[in-house]
Amino acid sequence: MVMRLLVVLCVLWCPLAASGDGAGHVKPEVKAEKKPEAKAEIRVEKKADTKAGSKPVSHSDASDGEDVSDRSGAFEHDDVTNPRVRIETRLGDIVIELYPKLAPRTVANFLGYVDSKYYDGTIFDRVVKDVCIYGGRYDANLETKKDGLRDPIEYEAVTALKHVRGVVGQARRLRAHTGQSQFFINMSENPRFDFKKLTPAFTGYTPFGRVVAGWDVVEKIHSEKCFAHPNQQLGPRKRAENPVETVLILSVRRVKRVVE
Repeated sequence: MVMRLLVVLCVLWCPLAASGDGAGHVKPEVKAEKKPEAKAEIRVEKKADTKAGSKPVSHSDASDGEDVSDRSGAFEHDDVTNPRVRIETRLGDIVIELYPKLAPRTVANFLGYVDSKYYDGTIFDRVVKDVCIYGGRYDANLETKKDGLRDPIEYEAVTALKHVRGVVGQARRLRAHTGQSQFFINMSENPRFDFKKLTPAFTGYTPFGRVVAGWDVVEKIHSEKCFAHPNQQLGPRKRAENPVETVLILSVRRVKRVVE
């Protein structure tokens, strides 16, 4: 009789223990942690994808922490034999590395102006917001500096270097083979400046260097308040792209590189 009673009690108690209702642990575990973990994973991946697609990634070897995109192609051509120049302005100094193996004529032309001290007394004359800044042709009165200005050079089609933030390009007129002393520094990615084919619509501009130090100075120039100077208007629409306060280039000189 006692044995039968024990068997009956055991049968009644076991389903309650197996279901977990009595202890209260099983249902909260199933409910709580798996769903939030899945959602968090998806959220993180989307965030990372968005960043990777929109912001240029800095190369670990960029001098002085400059934020120049890997997509420029510049870092594949960094070499201790590449010449560098320092542009001294009233706002500070900018150092540019040049790529003579990619654009030999354009680099030789630029260094010719450097060595002749042509750039001394010229200005950063034009700021195209979020696109680029121009310098190296005009004096403080926004007149072309004619003393020392040489003949235009032949256009070089460079495809190994792209026009992205920090890359320096040869300015020219609408036609190819019209580049002289003026240069520009890209403030953002400008694929329309890249060479596609030798036609007026797709010729592009020759990239020949990149900023390796003094990016804060470039940004100061880009932030200057501008107005529409009558000498600089290309058409009926007024363009407020000339700095109100003259950004004078005091000197441009070659920099001796120290090999570690």
